[in-house]
This record gives sequence, structure tokens and C-alpha cells, in this order.
Amino acid sequence: RREMTKQEYAIVRSTIHEAASHFSIPLNPTAAASQP
Repeated sequence: RREMTKQEYAIVRSTIHEAASHFSIPLNPTAAASQP
């Protein structure tokens, strides 16, 4: 298994963040605190 490139990692991060935002899943304490 090869290492992901920084671009691939950024895409995965943004994809996860986008999916999480649809389900209101906080990814970290800061995001949880900013949720209404």
C-alpha cells in the first residue's frame, strides 16, 4: 500500500468533512463547539 499524496489526502479530508456536515457529525471539538 502506497502513501497518499498531499492532494489525495486533501480530497479525502474534504470528502469526509462534506459527508460529515450533511449528518452533523463533529470531526473535532472545535467543530462540535461551532455547531448550533
